[in-house]
Amino acid sequence: MKKTYLIIIAISVLTIFLFGFQYGKRIYNKPYKEIWVGLNKSNKNRNVVEFKQVKLDNQSKIDELELIFLSSNHIDQPRSDLGIFDVQLAFKNNEETVSSYSFNIWFTKEGGAIIHINGLNQQYRSLDKKNTNSLKAIIKYKGK
Repeated sequence: MKKTYLIIIAISVLTIFLFGFQYGKRIYNKPYKEIWVGLNKSNKNRNVVEFKQVKLDNQSKIDELELIFLSSNHIDQPRSDLGIFDVQLAFKNNEETVSSYSFNIWFTKEGGAIIHINGLNQQYRSLDKKNTNSLKAIIKYKGK
């Protein structure tokens, strides 16, 4: 009889612990940064960038995006005149209204991307096709 009670108590404690663990994981894994994507809607008369917030469930996608940018290759100058960027990407802290940092992104015909880090004088970086596809998936880009 005592063994049955001990087993029930052990299972109950384990169940409560697992539910508490899952609850804590959901509560404390909320993103502390926001991603804003600016799509270029420019025409001949004026430049227009339309910003929309990308809704993400947890911080891991933002961390993955930052890792993609950190692992990109530095290039001195793009091969040709880039023209108007395809996407402007801004990272913002939830507590602040000012963007932490932002990037202009041009997608290439080969499937890669060229990134200009705003605020850093003429620093360009390139992404391969795999990282570009990951970037597009995270920001939910439906362009070219």
